[in-house]
Amino acid sequence: DKGRAVVEGVEIRHENSIRVNQNGATTRLLKKGLYDFDADHSQVRVFKGSAEVTAGNRHVTLGEDDCCVRWRSGPEGREV
Repeated sequence: DKGRAVVEGVEIRHENSIRVNQNGATTRLLKKGLYDFDADHSQVRVFKGSAEVTAGNRHVTLGEDDCCVRWRSGPEGREV
């Protein structure tokens, strides 16, 4: 996968499941907000909102203005 996308979730309800799949990881948007997905660098950044990244058996929850995640076989951690 290559490229970059910015996603703005305006209304996310509990009964909905909004997910973005890239490079072996799945990001589930948990709250309305602004999210940046960079497939070239296997990163996701949460500018506003909350998201959960799952790759393999590893899970990382990202919060507002929090961080970005890099993964290969699983999320390796957070970078500010």
